[in-house]
Amino acid sequence: MSKMNNNGGSVAPKERISVRYTPKVDGVAADIELPLNLLITGNLKGKPDNTPLD
Repeated sequence: MSKMNNNGGSVAPKERISVRYTPKVDGVAADIELPLNLLITGNLKGKPDNTPLD
């Protein structure tokens, strides 16, 4: 079950990576949490693959 914060969003556990960005626009600082998106690719077949990449 996820915990909720004061803004109605969920709170991630401490084990997760949290990327935060604090921009200053017109003298006002805002704390923004950025999503962490990863794309991991690789040959997981365990043998060479000679399929051409087009």
